[in-house]
Amino acid sequence: MSKIRIGFIASLVIASFAIAGTAAAGLVGNTQVTVVSGTSGKGALTAVRNSADSVQYIGCSRYSYSSGSTSAICYARDSSYNYISCSTSNPEHLQVIDSLNPAAYLYFTVNGSTCDSVITTLTSYNLPGH
Repeated sequence: MSKIRIGFIASLVIASFAIAGTAAAGLVGNTQVTVVSGTSGKGALTAVRNSADSVQYIGCSRYSYSSGSTSAICYARDSSYNYISCSTSNPEHLQVIDSLNPAAYLYFTVNGSTCDSVITTLTSYNLPGH
């Protein structure tokens, strides 16, 4: 191989590493809070935390009492100030709530003031972007 050709290939390899070093890898989600009045709340925790507004939030709070009972409340408020919450002491719901972390997408449905379902997905695209 000629020296010119080797130099050209070396330049391409170096350029590809430089470009790859600055590229953002993977999908980044941006699921903001959605509240369906009297029915459900959903959103991705990190995306909501990093939203442009200071209105929306989503999450669950866990409680433990001296009697030995445990419960949780899940809540969400969207950017239009629509709010929904529910409470649960269902062990399966509590297990899902205990798995929440910054990569979580939270979805819960409500029946009156009780949580009907609590669902989360833990995914790489719900982590903070670059």
